Amino acid sequence: MGTSTTLLADNFGGIPGFHHGVASGDPLPTSVILWTRYTPIHAAETIDVELRVAKVDEGVPFNDLLDKEKNVDLKIEALAVDNSTDFTLKIDMTGLLAGSNFVYAFVAKEFVSPVGQTGTAPESNVPVSEMTHALFSCAAYSQGYFHAYDIASTMKDVDLYIHVGDWIYEHGAYSSYADNSQERDAQLRPQWETVSLDDYRQRYALYAEDEAVQNLRRRAPLFVVWDDHEIADNSYGNVPESGAANHQEECPVNSTATNEEKNKEHCDFDEGAIGDRFNAAARAYMEWMPVRSSPGSMGLVDSKLGTLTRVLEWGNLATLVAFDTRISNRSKEPTLSKPLNDFLPVAIKHTNVTQYTEEGTPAREEIDQVSAEIMAKMYDSQFTMVGTEIVDMIKDKFSMSKENGKPWQIMLSPTMMGPNIVFNPADLWQYVPPDKRDALKAHIDGLMANPLAGIPLRISAAMSVNNVPWNRDDWNGFAHQRKQILSILKEYSNNPIILSGDLHDSWLWTIYEDGNVTGVPVAVNVGSPGVTAPGFGRSAMTFLGKLVDEDDVELGEDGLKAPLGGGKVGTDLSFDMVERAFEGANPGLAHAEVRHEGFVAGKITPTEHIAQYIHVGEGVALSNYSSARDANDGGLTAGYLCSGKFTTPADAPGVIEKDVVCDAIDFEMNDRPLEWTIPVPSTDKPEPLQRSSGFTHTLAVAPSLIFFGQSLLNSLF
Repeated sequence: MGTSTTLLADNFGGIPGFHHGVASGDPLPTSVILWTRYTPIHAAETIDVELRVAKVDEGVPFNDLLDKEKNVDLKIEALAVDNSTDFTLKIDMTGLLAGSNFVYAFVAKEFVSPVGQTGTAPESNVPVSEMTHALFSCAAYSQGYFHAYDIASTMKDVDLYIHVGDWIYEHGAYSSYADNSQERDAQLRPQWETVSLDDYRQRYALYAEDEAVQNLRRRAPLFVVWDDHEIADNSYGNVPESGAANHQEECPVNSTATNEEKNKEHCDFDEGAIGDRFNAAARAYMEWMPVRSSPGSMGLVDSKLGTLTRVLEWGNLATLVAFDTRISNRSKEPTLSKPLNDFLPVAIKHTNVTQYTEEGTPAREEIDQVSAEIMAKMYDSQFTMVGTEIVDMIKDKFSMSKENGKPWQIMLSPTMMGPNIVFNPADLWQYVPPDKRDALKAHIDGLMANPLAGIPLRISAAMSVNNVPWNRDDWNGFAHQRKQILSILKEYSNNPIILSGDLHDSWLWTIYEDGNVTGVPVAVNVGSPGVTAPGFGRSAMTFLGKLVDEDDVELGEDGLKAPLGGGKVGTDLSFDMVERAFEGANPGLAHAEVRHEGFVAGKITPTEHIAQYIHVGEGVALSNYSSARDANDGGLTAGYLCSGKFTTPADAPGVIEKDVVCDAIDFEMNDRPLEWTIPVPSTDKPEPLQRSSGFTHTLAVAPSLIFFGQSLLNSLF
């Protein structure tokens, strides 16, 4: 392995400056977090930085907003930054007017940052007509370009960008987990798995250098929480032990091993104590993300870093809560469970799937026994995802929100609450046009009877018999605590909405009482597709192949009917079939889309919650930004599509109404925001200063700035 070091100007042609853009987050009525990073020439430098913040006011000419000579209300802060925070600067800018829009920029020496847009939340209980936002998850760098971020940065009147985890992925370039784009994989920094503090810093820096990431982060404030990949895949902590599936304290191979060997062992060097890794990951996250930490502790993480527990009140409209679900009070057992393996012996032993549903057969008896053991673990009260303080916080904040008459109570939950029942592959023929059913049924029946090739399909069939969830790293593995939280949501909320990600595909659920497969509706669970991370659909195609006409099948070497390449029906119908099969197996699943990456564009009003599923075209993630825009007739971003608009009325918790017309959220088609072009004039330097993004501005350095001590800067982190 190599060694990560501080990122300096020599990585940018020797030019220092603000190469990682700007960001804002966690807006409150009178304050918001503002962020940037200055890249110095030498790691030992201390850099003086000036921050300018201006309220967008009709009384001040647009181009004068950041002019110290012309805008008497311009707020100026003098700060300093050094290597103790990786030269990142994060300040909680206070004294702002509630419910207002602002522009801001940082300057240091002769360099100026991009101009950012941000805003403050409305005062609690002040009437608010709407809140427009976007929901994201799962951005794997090596899987392609972040077109979802680029498209979302053009949303009109956007108030907030919500990210529910996997902002970064920790894997090394050798990993098969995320290697779809060879171009991006070669750019991965560091090339090995992130373990040390400098490793995580380098990975966050890589993401922040991405054009689409910069467009998103400068456009509006973020409200984010991590999942596992910001730390390590399937991480857990503090009850009573801590670890992760992708953490190997001692690695059986080293950097001289082949990529296949490294991928198999999930490492290429000893990764050391898990506590050291948790602290490195958490510190880098707090440095590089525009989040306001709260007092408290998260398991093995130094309490000086605080927690991710935050509450955002949006006028009289909504209460949003965010919190850690990974390393504070998450149990090992469900997190690391492998649901498919539980039914592997059944699938190997019993190849006649018709016996799976017949009472009294040996296959059915074994399936019932395995199912009962799994369900007992799911509802075991000893397994927790969060601690009692989080459960109490949800109850307290939402009950107060309900008492104050706010229609919406919104919980950020990185993983899904929906039951995620897998379909029986033998039923797939029901979800295709009548003239295709016989060919498909013959194809699937043959696959399922095959002793080896049919194992994955028989596992799915066995799991479907008793509605056993296929993913237990989410709330399904912690069903006892899910039941507890849903009980709180039912009693102490008006209209609970759960915002989730993790599974890389688009899912939209009605969540029923106690987490049951059907019953009394309690909440809506909005599941974001991955920004780039691939989902279930492509895995399903691996086993199912493409549905084709009868004339396009022939007997393979194993004697089974198998599809020929280039079938007449092909991929479109196959993906649709899988999506409809998931919906058929899950009564509460209102929408499944397992083909495209993207995000959810949302709008909340006093009378309805709207979720529009926005997708990037298939394969577009492999095109860089310039090529994708050119392919979209020279558009502002890559092209995109919408798979549906889904509305929940404020008087009907858990109800989801579908509309194929996506008309609730508008996108700018022609130009980036004018705010990005606002100049930063100079009163004592006539020449323009160099802007790190390639733009130029003029700038004045005030002679009487008060520079805060390093102790103040450290307190912000």
